[in-house]
Amino acid sequence: MATITIATTNAVVVGATAITITRHHHRLLSNSKNAAFSIHHKFTSLTYSTTSTSTSIYSLPFDLSPPPIDHDFQDDDVVIDSDGKASVVETFDNDADEALDAFENAAVIVDLSHFGRIRVSGDDRIQFLHNQSTANFESLQEGQGCDTVFVTPTARAIDIAHAWIMKSAVMLLVSPVTCGNIIDMLNKYIFFADKVEIQDITKQTSFFIVAGPKSNQVMSALNLSSLVGQPYGTHQHYTVNKVPITVGVGNLISEEGFSILMSPAAASSVWKALLSQGAIAMGSNTWEKLRIIQGKPAAGKELTNEFNVLEAGLWNSISLNKGCYKGQETIARLVTYDGIKQNLYGLKLSAPAQPGNPITVDGKKVGRLTSYTAGRKESEHFGLGYIKRRAASVGDTVIVGDNVNGVVVQVPFLARQCPPVQRPRQGIVQLWWGIYFSTELVETDRYELNDCAMLETVKKNFPTTCFNVADLGCASGPNTLVFISNLIDIVRQTCAQTESTKLPQEFQVFLNDLPGNDFNSIFKSLPSFYSEKDKSLGPACFISGVPGSFYGRLFPSKSLHFVHSSYSAHWLSKVPSGLVNKGNIYIAETSPPKVFEAYLKQFQKDFSSFLRLRSKEIISGGRMFITLVGRKEMNPATKYGCYIWAMLSESLRELANEGLVKEDDIDSFNFPLYSPHEGEVRGIIDVEGSFTIGKLESFQMNHSDPTDENFSFDEEKIGKYFARHGRALTEPLLASHFGDHVMESLFSKFAKHMSKKFLLEHIKTTSIVISLINK
Repeated sequence: MATITIATTNAVVVGATAITITRHHHRLLSNSKNAAFSIHHKFTSLTYSTTSTSTSIYSLPFDLSPPPIDHDFQDDDVVIDSDGKASVVETFDNDADEALDAFENAAVIVDLSHFGRIRVSGDDRIQFLHNQSTANFESLQEGQGCDTVFVTPTARAIDIAHAWIMKSAVMLLVSPVTCGNIIDMLNKYIFFADKVEIQDITKQTSFFIVAGPKSNQVMSALNLSSLVGQPYGTHQHYTVNKVPITVGVGNLISEEGFSILMSPAAASSVWKALLSQGAIAMGSNTWEKLRIIQGKPAAGKELTNEFNVLEAGLWNSISLNKGCYKGQETIARLVTYDGIKQNLYGLKLSAPAQPGNPITVDGKKVGRLTSYTAGRKESEHFGLGYIKRRAASVGDTVIVGDNVNGVVVQVPFLARQCPPVQRPRQGIVQLWWGIYFSTELVETDRYELNDCAMLETVKKNFPTTCFNVADLGCASGPNTLVFISNLIDIVRQTCAQTESTKLPQEFQVFLNDLPGNDFNSIFKSLPSFYSEKDKSLGPACFISGVPGSFYGRLFPSKSLHFVHSSYSAHWLSKVPSGLVNKGNIYIAETSPPKVFEAYLKQFQKDFSSFLRLRSKEIISGGRMFITLVGRKEMNPATKYGCYIWAMLSESLRELANEGLVKEDDIDSFNFPLYSPHEGEVRGIIDVEGSFTIGKLESFQMNHSDPTDENFSFDEEKIGKYFARHGRALTEPLLASHFGDHVMESLFSKFAKHMSKKFLLEHIKTTSIVISLINK
């Protein structure tokens, strides 16, 4: 029996005696000299024996019901020490060098049962985890897995979790230092109608990993070769002595190797079987040394509230094209603004160093050491640390602490990380209302363009060479290029109906949005767009991005024939100054008249500037088509004018009553937008004087989910819908002002208020469409 050192944390101690295993060959019958089994309809059998026991492993199909983590594990299955705590092996009688050598040249087995294991079940579990973490859970099937990161609303890293998608639940493996906090966080964000249940199954299960270049040989020797070569996260279910286990591809620091989840009743047998195939036992101390050398970020060290998920380099765990999820807005901004301020690196050190020590270059602090470990030799020292971009990179020398020299190096785990090819489909400035009504608005835009704007432009001011068009506030969603396609189709149809008008030879389309918009997402879609247009034998089309605010000049004088802006012009250039709006975050029934006056004054100033600047850029007789969110009633505080912001305000006031936010913070926060009445818009256009109104009208639209015909009658779906999209739009602003810690409670309350108000009043949103002719 091996000598072991025990530390009381939370894991299972298992024996380390070797046994012999007989491998059974596929389809051999019982009279074979080397095997004694036959293939059955539902499982294959592998039997191995020791001098004292006989153990069987059965390979079961994916439809095992219930899967291992659905069993009712008993608390008394866990091995408990005299202090009432489970135990973990810190060191074995082998030294660290032997285990590290085995990791590089053979295979190691590590007991990580002290890591947290969370079971997420219920009908809504996939969508719930999809919205709560960075990975695209909705793209995964049963039997697959992934890594995902739990982040704060401002994308600060909490922990990276390994997930297995099983038949009835999802198993999450997380750090022992974050397990309880993650469970509390997830429970707080379960809305009142969500079908989700969170369970801590750490004590009811054990967890091993197998790592090293000979891991495949070890698993094949145990008749588990069907997993060899499978994608990362793939897992299958088996039994040992009629006790369930799950084996998955990959471990916590590499996509190679394997992970094993089991009942503590099976742990000893599994451990012995792995040792018998030559795997070397590695204790938790050496595992921590390996983690640092490999460069895997750890919760509480590299993953803290000080660093965001992109600074930690966890690109392979992040989906940038799955839509709304917690932290998505901040992540999108970091990507599109190139806002990553520092990166995580490995450091070869000349002497021991203390985590927390500053990293300096030329006497200036450029980062901080987060982890340290001694190397295999007395002279070897290694660490991980964050270093500011452009301050140092791989190969550069830095100083850690007072006088420890360090060489910046790349580490294996981070070297495997790379930004996904696809960028976010919804740009960071995609409007909330654009998300609600995207499909319907595309058709509305098409109809209105044809009806009130394009026809007259084609007839009176249409160029025969190049037609110049600008789309202001284009965002980066799928409707961006749909607008261009519709535009070209309408021009072609109009020219066909007008004998005296020839189709222009070329189109020049300028796509404008703020500098943080994900223009790369649009540009990557252009090859397929151009290909489709080439097939239609239409005019040549050239598309360019123009970053900048449309409250400033964007184009040369008299260079545009047609301008389009959809659901952007109601956003103000800034929050009106001098607001005293106690208890509200927008215009409300309780707001003083001066609040309404300040918002209207700011909108008048901004929209007048917008019109004046566009008039300089559009040719005389050119057209501009604008769609924006408005209100039907003159009173800006009615339910149709401010209901969303009223519900957010009410939710914040409830948090203030609970002592979670300060009333002064509510009083000092207001959103920078204004929903005008069509009369106000008409008055601004007339006073500014640059354009003649071709058409101006308002219409109301229902809130709906085009993918769900029962949306309007389901309180649960309504609450989720408003909370999900509302959070995607407003959370960065709210979190930066009120703090990350209240976001779950805030949007849980908001969901309840919105669903009740929607069902009682069936509220609608008003849109204003405007067709203008430049004088």
